[in-house]
Amino acid sequence: FKKTIKLKADFAEGYNNLGNAQFQLGSLDEAYSSCKKAILLKSDFAEAYNILGEILYKQNKYLEAEENFNKVISLNSGIANAFSYRGFSKYLIGDTKGAFDDINKSQKINSNNPLNYFLMGIIYMDADSEKGMALFDFVIAIDPNFNIDKGGNAYGMRGGIKLSLGDFQGAIDDLNLGILINPNIAEFYIDRGLVKSSL
Repeated sequence: FKKTIKLKADFAEGYNNLGNAQFQLGSLDEAYSSCKKAILLKSDFAEAYNILGEILYKQNKYLEAEENFNKVISLNSGIANAFSYRGFSKYLIGDTKGAFDDINKSQKINSNNPLNYFLMGIIYMDADSEKGMALFDFVIAIDPNFNIDKGGNAYGMRGGIKLSLGDFQGAIDDLNLGILINPNIAEFYIDRGLVKSSL
């Protein structure tokens, strides 16, 4: 992608593709810069705004993320993940109704998106553990390796619910799988330690 930009410096898609690659590799600051350049060249570039929103979400800048997802949706209301992440950003700043509304809109675009079931599982897990667990079961059925870098995965989250319900063997089995998929979630280790101390 860098070669493309060298050959054609005004190619917005080149900067966006570079930003997406940088984002996938975890280089958030570089990805942010590349996507901003893409938007400077093409102000209605929904995909670039979407990547910016996901970057800001990963940086816990939920209000800024929501603003970018608003822009994405105003430009292209068919990008399901924009609704998903905007919804979860709303949840994290206290707007549960807005979160469900957006996640449901995303579901209408892509009914088998594991991200939506994962996010709904997180929203439900404290208030209705059975429903939360059922949603994580569904994520696992769709994509057993589904994972969000900072958010974890369905096995680890389901393990946390099983721990709270006293199913220690089920919890440790799920937490071990969750850690195998994503070894960078501190909460999974904490929960696994709690389980081991209870066995």
